[in-house]
Amino acid sequence: MSTKPSQSSTWMQGGDLHLHSLHLLRGAAALLVMLLHLHGYLTDEPIFVASGHLAVDLFFLLSGYVIAVAYDHKLKAGLTCRSFFVARLVRLAPLYLLSLLFAAVTVMIAVVDHGFGIYSRLHLIATFAFSMLFLPTPPGLSTFPDILFPQNGPAWSLFFELLVNLAYGAIGVRLGRRALFLIVAVSGIALIGTAFWFGTLEGGATWLTYPAAIPRVVFSFSLGVLIFRHLRQPAIHSRRLLPVILLAVTTAVLVFDPGSRLRPLYNLAAVMIIWPTIVALSARVRFGRMWTKVSSALGEASYGIYVMHTPVLNLVVAASEWMTRTKWTGHGLIFAGVSLVTAISFSSAASSIYDRPLRRMLSAALSRSGRRGGPSGAEGAR
Repeated sequence: MSTKPSQSSTWMQGGDLHLHSLHLLRGAAALLVMLLHLHGYLTDEPIFVASGHLAVDLFFLLSGYVIAVAYDHKLKAGLTCRSFFVARLVRLAPLYLLSLLFAAVTVMIAVVDHGFGIYSRLHLIATFAFSMLFLPTPPGLSTFPDILFPQNGPAWSLFFELLVNLAYGAIGVRLGRRALFLIVAVSGIALIGTAFWFGTLEGGATWLTYPAAIPRVVFSFSLGVLIFRHLRQPAIHSRRLLPVILLAVTTAVLVFDPGSRLRPLYNLAAVMIIWPTIVALSARVRFGRMWTKVSSALGEASYGIYVMHTPVLNLVVAASEWMTRTKWTGHGLIFAGVSLVTAISFSSAASSIYDRPLRRMLSAALSRSGRRGGPSGAEGAR
């Protein structure tokens, strides 16, 4: 590993936007989140990723950093908040809407197998209507009243990310260093209170814990923007060892189980110290050819894996239960492994075959509209 700073370019300036190390972190975290959720389909197996919920905070931090890279200069140059938000929707919506199609097929299998009595028609229609609008379903209209997004549980984090994106598009570029520090400090204090109130930072997906999502997303996203704007350092070139270290540390943080007594402190240490340190370091790293290819592949697949894995896993389980008459609780590690491979394959294929072409088409259409006075700038940060 060579750690000699680059003499030819300043860090993250001009066209030198090499984010491969961040793609590597995001891809690894997405895979570990899927492993965490896969445990819900097993009965007696140990939890694979005991602190996997902390991956969401890493996603928020990475999102703040990458969006600042991609959009700070565009918003300063006159890109409107509306155009920026449309760009974010173009980035997030296609795969999310496809995930709802998978969820609808799962519902159809359940109805065929058990009859319509298992769902209220009103609740079913309302759940899908709210979900298609990227909105949480009110408990009184939901098929699963406890969950914000019943047909795709992880979508709660996308909803809160869109909210913080909207705030960033509206006022983010006008925030000076002092204001940004203040937001990070205040949300950090709220985050500490949240961790000790709930005993964890896992909250956000349910109506009982959704208040925890607000300090989680505001703190990490704002800190990501702050790291990009004010912690610039020369690049580090690394071909072999450093990518392995980054992967190992990220995996270790998400796999480790601190126990209930230490969980609040461990969660706070990860979110407030470990993740920012890793991201600040990773943003400086320039990979060799092999790790660049690995990181690009993981980065391209990461969002698809994150947003698609739960509906795909649900569909696999429902289809298996319908065809084999084996309850989902009766499956073991072999079935889990097959489901895992299926979810990764479907998610990756959807990203390359459906998502990227559709986003290019939408971005081109919006760009043409922008030249006629409509929204532009639809290329999304990844």
